[in-house]
This record gives sequence, structure tokens and C-alpha cells, in this order.
Amino acid sequence: LAEHSDTTYAVIGNDGVYLGGLMYFVALPMDKNRNADKVDLAFVRLDPSTAEIIKKQHSFLTVEDLQLGHQVNNKGQYLLFGYPATKTRTKKVYQEDLIIAAPFIYNAKAHLNFRYEKFGFKKFSHIAINFSGEIITNVNKNSHLAPNMKGISGSGLWYLPTFPSSEVITQRKLVGIVIERINELENKVIVSTSIDLIT
Repeated sequence: LAEHSDTTYAVIGNDGVYLGGLMYFVALPMDKNRNADKVDLAFVRLDPSTAEIIKKQHSFLTVEDLQLGHQVNNKGQYLLFGYPATKTRTKKVYQEDLIIAAPFIYNAKAHLNFRYEKFGFKKFSHIAINFSGEIITNVNKNSHLAPNMKGISGSGLWYLPTFPSSEVITQRKLVGIVIERINELENKVIVSTSIDLIT
């Protein structure tokens, strides 16, 4: 977002609305490579007129939707909901002004033995959930490869303390923002930055 703010916008109906407001973001690492940024957060404090336009079609989360001070555990499940930028998930319709995007929904337990420091993360500011790269879906009950995770950064990581009870939706809490996938033996995870770092 920080390096591409001029091409970032919200889609309202058939229109693209630029995110007018004041941007805050983590500085680039010393090598000027955003891929080496282990916090990788940016946000825009929207100006009121932009916020009102967005509210016509979208709703904003409130502080009640967050869980600050979340302690990583294996009691509940974690849910990732995002839009990988792959041709199988996001398609431009040929000869039409239309883009169709299918969400990737994934839930898993936390990886309690993930070696945070080895990969440049901090246990107090990051959350790692198990991600082998293979999934089972309602459509395909056989284990198969997940889509490429490129583009999933910026998606929310939700904690589901009552999974799989019927209150799972009302009890869900946003605990992190997805930033990276690690695919190494015994450390196959998706890493999120804690929502506490934004607030």
C-alpha cells in the first residue's frame, strides 16, 4: 500500500474511489526491500468524504470486532479470508468491464512451536497458523493444493473461540493482518502481524 497508494482504491458499484486521507506505514528496511519488512503494515486514516462514499456499499469494523492482547492458543480455530491474485481466484472477464474474484477461506490451528526469531519475527507481535499448502474444501473432499498465496497479504486473521458452534460468526474476533507464508520443514505457516501493532 505504501508504495502503491496512487493505484489503490475501493470499488463502489462500478466506480473506483481513491482512498483520500492520511497514510501511515512502516518504513522500508535498510535494504529498501519491502519483502524484508517483518511488520509490513500500512493504513489510511480516511477523510470524512471518502469514508461516507465507502459506507454506501461497505461497513467498517468497530473496536468490538477486535481482540487486543490476544494470547495464541490451540483452544479455538483461526480463520483467514482473502483474495489471492491468481488466475483461478481473480479473473478479468474477456471483453467486459468486469472482474470476478473468489475468496480463499481457510481455517487452522495455531502453530505453537513456530520458530519466530529464526525467520525475523517476534512472538509477541506475530501469529503463525499451520499451513502445509494442502487443503480440503466442500467442493473437493480430497487433499489438494491450495492456490498460490501471492496477494493474500493484508487479509484479516480472525480468531474463532467457539468453533465449530453456531455462535462462531458472532464471536469471531480480528487478531491479525496476514503478511507472509513460510514453507520450510516443520515451519509451514502463514504469519500475521498482531492487530495490536495497528491500534
